[in-house]
Amino acid sequence: MKAEINVYEVKELEDMLCVFDAFKDCKTLTFMKDEETKVSYAKKLLENGHTIVEKRNGESVGFICFYSNDKVTKTGYITAFALDENLGIGKGKTLFRLFREGVKIASQAGMTSVKLEVAESNTKARKLYEAFGFKYLPEKGDGTLYMAMDFDDLVGRMLKK
Repeated sequence: MKAEINVYEVKELEDMLCVFDAFKDCKTLTFMKDEETKVSYAKKLLENGHTIVEKRNGESVGFICFYSNDKVTKTGYITAFALDENLGIGKGKTLFRLFREGVKIASQAGMTSVKLEVAESNTKARKLYEAFGFKYLPEKGDGTLYMAMDFDDLVGRMLKK
């Protein structure tokens, strides 16, 4: 039986909170520390950013949150990202669909690249981003690294797949 897959941008607070709740145990999602912070972050994203979710048979299996409002540098910024650990080999396809939809939205807003911050100790995520084509930037945070990718590079990689 083929799974029903839906990828869409979240537009309602209730839907956003349900998506976040599906990933409440994900250690890298720092906005989950308490209900007030989670709701505040969700509202901020709905007002100024974007959240793309993939659902399989009605269940959230991945999402990406990002901003695409830096008109000066034309750089989008990924603020949160999570995939269901039970996806197995489906993780790559889910990641591809989430990024593809995000690139469409950010490109329409005039962005030409995307940037993210990742914990230096999170080797699993770093390897994933490296495999996807992100490059390290010279700037560093407190225990974090910054990575970026031009949309032209991302689109080229997607077309090869």
